[in-house]
Amino acid sequence: MDTSCESAEELVKLIRLCNTAHKLDDQVLSLETLAEHQAKTTAQIHDGLVSQVRSLEQSLATQQTSSEKLLENTNTIVEWLAKEQTVADLFQKNSKEIQSVWSDVKEISPSIGKMLESIGAITNIFDLLHILSINTAIEASKFGDKGRAFAIIAKEMRKLAEQSRSFTSAVTERADGIEKSLQQLLANLSRSIQSHGLLENTMKDFLSDSVLIKDNTQEVHGFVARYKALAEEQIQEWKESIVQIKSLEEMAGAVFDRSKQIESMADYLFTMIKDETAYVTKTASGFHQEAVREVQDLAADIPLDRLHDKQRVNETLEKWSSKHGLYELLYVLDAQGIQISHNVYAPNYRSLHETTEGYRVDRSSKDYYRIPRQTKTPFVSNVYLSAATKALCMTVAVPLMEADAFKGVLCADVDLQFLSSLPC
Repeated sequence: MDTSCESAEELVKLIRLCNTAHKLDDQVLSLETLAEHQAKTTAQIHDGLVSQVRSLEQSLATQQTSSEKLLENTNTIVEWLAKEQTVADLFQKNSKEIQSVWSDVKEISPSIGKMLESIGAITNIFDLLHILSINTAIEASKFGDKGRAFAIIAKEMRKLAEQSRSFTSAVTERADGIEKSLQQLLANLSRSIQSHGLLENTMKDFLSDSVLIKDNTQEVHGFVARYKALAEEQIQEWKESIVQIKSLEEMAGAVFDRSKQIESMADYLFTMIKDETAYVTKTASGFHQEAVREVQDLAADIPLDRLHDKQRVNETLEKWSSKHGLYELLYVLDAQGIQISHNVYAPNYRSLHETTEGYRVDRSSKDYYRIPRQTKTPFVSNVYLSAATKALCMTVAVPLMEADAFKGVLCADVDLQFLSSLPC
C-alpha cells in the first residue's frame, strides 16, 4: 500500500496523539493502582500498629496492676516473715528453757532418791527406838516404883517412835509420788523437747522457703519493671511509626486523587481524539481508497464456490495476512452475517488470541455487514479504538459478489498503529 504523507498525514498525527494518550493513560492507571495499593497497605499497617499499641498498653496496664499487687504482697510477706522470725525465736527460746527445766528436774531426781534412802535410815532408827522403848518398859517394871519413871520415859519414847514412823511413812509415800511425777515430767519434757526440735526445724525450713519466695517475688517484680520500660519504649517507637505511616497514607491518598484528575484529563484527551476521527476519516479518503483496493484484491482470491470450506478460507486469509502487516484482523461473513472463518490476526497479534476465535459469531447487526449487503459497495468505518488491541483502527468491509448474487462480506481491520511506525 502506498502510505504517502499526503494521503495519511493527518491520520498519522491522530495516531501518534492517540499513542501518547495511551501511554499517559497506562501511566496514570499504574500510578492509580500503585497509590490505591499503597493507601490500602499503609492503612492496614496503620490500623494493625494502632491495634497492637492498644493491646500492648492494655497488657502493660494489667501487668502494672499485677506488679503493684505483687509488690504489695511482697511487702506483706516481708512483714509476715519478720513476725514469723519473732515466733521462731520465741520457739527457740522456749525450747532452750524447756531443756533447762529438763536438766534441772533430771538433777533433782537423784536427790529425791537419796532423800528416800535417808528417810529409810530414819525409819530404821525409829524402829530400833520403838524396840528399845519396849525393852526399857519391861526392865522398868522389874524395879517397881523405882522403875516407874523409866516406864513413863519408855512409854513416851514408844509414842514418839510410833508418831515418827507414821510421819516417815507419809513422807516416804509422798516422796514416792514426787519421784513418779518427776519421772513422768522428765518423759513429757523429753517428748516436748523432741517436738520443739521438730517444730524448730520446720520453722527454719519454712523461713528459708519464705525468704526464697520473697527473693523470687522481688526478682519477678524487677523483671516486670524492666519489661514495662522496654514495652513503653517500643510503644513510643510504634507511635512515631504510626505518625509516619499516617503521613504516607495521606500522601498516597493525595497521589490517588491527583491520578484521578490526570485520568480525567486523559479521558478528555480521548474524547478529543474521538471527535477528530470524523474529520480525519474525510481527509484521509486517499488512504481509504488504497485500503479498499487492497481488500478487494484479497476478496478476488476468496474461493466463492468453496466459501463454506473453512480450512481453505482460513489458509487464504493467513497467507495474505503474513504479507500485509497493516491489517490487524481478517475474517469472512456468509450471506446471513454469520462468521465462517476464525479471526485471522496479524503475526504480531496472533500469540495474544485463540486460533478459533470468532467462528460462527453472528454479526448480522453490524454496519460492516448491513451496509455492504444493502449497497453492494465497500464500507469504511470511522477511526475507532480497537477493543482487542487498544489501538486506533478502522474496518474495511468488501461485499463478496458472484455476478449479482451477494455471497458474504470480507472484513479487514486496518491497524493504524502500524501505519504510524512507517517512515514519512
